[in-house]
Amino acid sequence: MNSETKQIQLILNAPVGPLTDARKHAVAEILGPTFQQQQTPLANAVVFVSQSMRQNVFLADAQLNLTHDGDHLHFEAPEWSNTLTGLRDALLLDDKFNVMIQMITHVESNASSTEQTVRCFGPLPEEEMRNRFAGLRGIGLRINYELALFTCDLRVEPFFQDPGRFFLQLNAAGRNPVNLERIVEDANGFHEFMTNEAVQFLEKTLTD
Repeated sequence: MNSETKQIQLILNAPVGPLTDARKHAVAEILGPTFQQQQTPLANAVVFVSQSMRQNVFLADAQLNLTHDGDHLHFEAPEWSNTLTGLRDALLLDDKFNVMIQMITHVESNASSTEQTVRCFGPLPEEEMRNRFAGLRGIGLRINYELALFTCDLRVEPFFQDPGRFFLQLNAAGRNPVNLERIVEDANGFHEFMTNEAVQFLEKTLTD
């Protein structure tokens, strides 16, 4: 089953503090000219957006959020590390953060993903599920589990906008502050998991 990563997001709990013009300028210098500052309705928050790169950086009092959207994304560890390190230094932050790592993957289906989930994901036989839930369109799985440093929530469901695909989303919440090097390492590991093990799990679930 072919898959493509559609979004990678790192949300760091960080004591950013007041965003003065000088601090915004320092951030803009780190991000480069493709990023443009845009208005946000939240007080003391700012977002820098690169339309060409489909990336954005959101800053608030206690949060630093980096998002990359696209097609067939790869986790480029050096690029993420350089950006995070530059932002840390520009904002004069310590090198310990609690992090939430979020990733979205689309997986191609050789049949209707909605029909396949009704047949394979339901706790009851397909006919009984359809009798109980009139107009049933699809069924999703939600798997919550713990790793050494993360509490993870994996969601697998049909992509209702395009029944030729499945939608996979992973939310991994770190339980302890770690440094940026470890955050990038863990994010790379979760990307490999979403690209390989999660897709293999979906394939096995559909065929068993």
